[in-house]
Amino acid sequence: MRKKVCREANMKEKSIVKRAGVLLFAVLMIVSTATVMAKSNTQPTATDNDVWLGYTGDSPQLLRGDVWVGYDDGEPEKIIGSNAPPLFIAIRLSPDELAPYDGLQFLATTWYCAVYNASIPNHNYDMKIWEGNETAPITMLLNESDVAQGEGWANHTIAAPITINAAKNYWIMIKCYAFPAGTYNDYPLGYDTNNYVPGKSDWYHNNNYPETGFYELSGTSIGNGSWCLRVKVEVPAPALEIASLTGGFGIKAGIKNAGDAAATNVDWNITLNGGLIILGKLSEGTIASITAGATEQVKSKFILGFGKTVVTVNALCDEGSYATKSTNATVFLVFVLGIK
Repeated sequence: MRKKVCREANMKEKSIVKRAGVLLFAVLMIVSTATVMAKSNTQPTATDNDVWLGYTGDSPQLLRGDVWVGYDDGEPEKIIGSNAPPLFIAIRLSPDELAPYDGLQFLATTWYCAVYNASIPNHNYDMKIWEGNETAPITMLLNESDVAQGEGWANHTIAAPITINAAKNYWIMIKCYAFPAGTYNDYPLGYDTNNYVPGKSDWYHNNNYPETGFYELSGTSIGNGSWCLRVKVEVPAPALEIASLTGGFGIKAGIKNAGDAAATNVDWNITLNGGLIILGKLSEGTIASITAGATEQVKSKFILGFGKTVVTVNALCDEGSYATKSTNATVFLVFVLGIK
């Protein structure tokens, strides 16, 4: 009895496969003359989240995702020093510039430390943030010490982030100590000559002045410009991820926004590469918005094909967050199997 059941089951399987083959051949005959055109998926190129204040050219003005706010273009054309260290440099951020960030936080600072003299590779510095007016810092909010090691940007994370009140002026200051104290051959401060914002971008003094006694370098022999000095601002942003991917009759994917701001105009696509995919090689669409913490489900078109393939899901929103996930699968007629 058992042998008979097994034989019957095998005969049924063979019959199903035979019918499937006939169906596949018939569909091939129908669609063999059709031309399928699909828009290719392009992964976005990553860019630094910089806001270059005062620029009127091609500065990236990104208001989502943590940003480095400053007046420089990222490249120092000059380096500056003094024979009366320590050296004090500052930029002033005004209420107009801080309006988009009201209620958010200062997270970190960075400044460009140059090594002019190889015997002086490192510099101690104090990172300070003050509230003030248009001409001077008044109330100190932060004073933390750190070391800039070698040439390049010296990043400092603020231990207790500062909440921004956009009605205030904030002075971002670095107090730099040369080694040894009083040296005449040390020029550690990066200076950008491509952009100058009066009253904001190039405040300076050395140890001959009181700590809050800043003046502007503009109009001096050094010329107009800005310090390579920035502050990092926390900005809520979406963060897309492919939370789920399943097969069966077509392909389903869950697109999650794991960030802390809505993702808008989320373009998505599902592609199959490899095997004989007759229908459904590309499915795409747009989700108007995915709120923070939410997941939206998307589904492929009708799929018809045969063989091993690679399933890829991509999602990209207007705010620049991008997510992708790929997995191997097998297409058997209208079913997609083996997705893990």
